[in-house]
Amino acid sequence: MTHSLLTSLLLATAMLLCPRVALACDDATLASVLGAAYPRSSVHDDGLQLRLHDGSRVIDLAQVQCKAWPAQPELTLLAVTLLEPSAAVEEAEQGQPIGVADLEVLVVDSATLAVRHRHRENGVLTSDAIGVTGLNLDTALYRLGPKVLAFGVRIARTGASRANPFSIESLRLYVVRDGALQPVLRNLAVGRASGEWDTRCVGRWRDITRTVAIGEPGPSGWADLLVSGQVVDSVTAEKGGECDESEHHESQQQVRLRHDGASYPVPEDWRGFDDHYL
Repeated sequence: MTHSLLTSLLLATAMLLCPRVALACDDATLASVLGAAYPRSSVHDDGLQLRLHDGSRVIDLAQVQCKAWPAQPELTLLAVTLLEPSAAVEEAEQGQPIGVADLEVLVVDSATLAVRHRHRENGVLTSDAIGVTGLNLDTALYRLGPKVLAFGVRIARTGASRANPFSIESLRLYVVRDGALQPVLRNLAVGRASGEWDTRCVGRWRDITRTVAIGEPGPSGWADLLVSGQVVDSVTAEKGGECDESEHHESQQQVRLRHDGASYPVPEDWRGFDDHYL
């Protein structure tokens, strides 16, 4: 038996024994998935945009996020930004969309490319003076129960002011439950940075970063989410002809988020901006 034939047989056997193959998120595959997910849509702007059949929304193909789900490799995840046409025009002219935009999350069969589940939240990705500057899929292992796995979507926003810089990142968690894709955590602020300065040196800054850990099961049977935060306060001042910076570090008190039977409520002080646009 030749080496090449043996290799082919071993690969074929591996595929039979382990059929869970992750989807490759290349342009051709994305085109197939989005074409099936949004039938009768049309391609515009030299293939860079997909316009829904009713003209109500536009998809910037460069913004579509696609990622295999390591916890369930037979499934692939997509996060799609659905822009109002006017927001798409702003994006083309200014480099950033200003206007209404929706978020649709798709769970796709990695083998057949069929959309198994989807969930759309209107207005969540809307941009104004604080614009959406990042959208990412979070495939960390969020095991919320014996048979409950979640994945996340992170939304980053940045303010337009140079003298008062501001940015924030929020986390949403989704599970497939009762045959449907459902959000169980919305709008948890996991990163926040703000400041005020003279645009040269003198100023004050605050950076907050938060991490989410899985705790023990609560009364509902779902695991608690343990959210811890770190705060860095900075002061910049001119000293000896140079811009000097001093920092102070402290930990935020841990917050326990408990599933209430439907979702994980987030305290107001720990929320992001996403829900302002719903």
